[in-house]
Amino acid sequence: MLQISESDRTTKFAFWALGFRPFFLLAPAVAVLELAVWLLDLSGVSFVRGYWHGMTAHAHEMIFGFAMAVVAGFLLTAARNWTGLWTWRGPRLAVLVVVWLLARILNWLPVPSWLVAVVDLIFVPMVMFALWQVLWPVRQYRNFIFMPVLLLMWLGNFLMHADRLGWIASVSHHGLYLGLDILLVLISLLGGRVIPFFTERGLGLTSAMARTPRLDLMILAAMVLFAVAHQIQWQGTLTSVAALTALAIQGVRCFRWWRRGILGVPLLWSLHFSYWWLLVGLFMVALQPWMSFSPWLSVHAFTVGTISGMILAMMARVSLGHTGRQLSPPDLMVAGFAIIQIAAGLRVFGPWLFPEQHLFWMVASGSLWVMAMLIFVVTYGPMLIRPRMDGQPG
Repeated sequence: MLQISESDRTTKFAFWALGFRPFFLLAPAVAVLELAVWLLDLSGVSFVRGYWHGMTAHAHEMIFGFAMAVVAGFLLTAARNWTGLWTWRGPRLAVLVVVWLLARILNWLPVPSWLVAVVDLIFVPMVMFALWQVLWPVRQYRNFIFMPVLLLMWLGNFLMHADRLGWIASVSHHGLYLGLDILLVLISLLGGRVIPFFTERGLGLTSAMARTPRLDLMILAAMVLFAVAHQIQWQGTLTSVAALTALAIQGVRCFRWWRRGILGVPLLWSLHFSYWWLLVGLFMVALQPWMSFSPWLSVHAFTVGTISGMILAMMARVSLGHTGRQLSPPDLMVAGFAIIQIAAGLRVFGPWLFPEQHLFWMVASGSLWVMAMLIFVVTYGPMLIRPRMDGQPG
């Protein structure tokens, strides 16, 4: 491990300089291909896969493929700032990326099923080891909370593979929801750290936004309880009460975060609006026992609205900051922020209000999702490959 120094400079090709670069570029690029295949499959064009199939393929790759890769890129980048030590870069980072990418490719090939599972399941432990290598030397216990979070993500992935391989029956659903809920816990945790800070910087506030450690702890506890209830009861009174509790506390946080001027800063409203989709999803889960809409609508409020929206906004903001650029996204990317919000609205409210056109809303929303992610890949791809504008390392 090397400490950050002014003399350390990246080369003209900086793709392997820091974790956010390859993962922020490849994760949305691969996800675009995966979702395009899913949309074609919905339209009647069938594809032969070697491992995952149908809805399971779509769900697994969005949660444990796309989202997990972005989480890895973010944590490996943030840990450098937290500790002042280099996380994996160069050849070691390349190996980590190849493992992730290989798991996506093997899914399509006629290879032994156990090989697909093994390659996919070693990715998260590798990320955990990379984080431990920088967190442990400086004894940064506050950030050790990400270790059990990543471990639970791994467990969710393991359950899906165990069901697919016939090791444990009927646990794929539990694995998928565990992965989804832990991502929501992670977003709640990271949101409490970065959204107030980004809002302060983005609005040029002269006084720092008040920190709320007790409220943050209550939100973390409420989201964990919601995840536990979701495992016990997919839908019902228990999960409804847990969702309503989390909704109330999250609502207080969102209210406290809001400031005049946010609507004028794309890097801020994209974050805040995406976080609000968490409230929408929790509200729909809370209503589920007494309403007739599909439970998948709340799932997509979480996945398209919260997770995808937050990922797009965070990738855009982090990439600008860590490539030494001004915190002003390209105009096309601002359109991408709006498009992902529209995609979430169509996917959630379209089937709710007009259920007979359910397939149309799925395809329309998915197409917009693909467009938003393609915009990021096209506009940010050159930034992620080239060295920092300010000549600094990373």
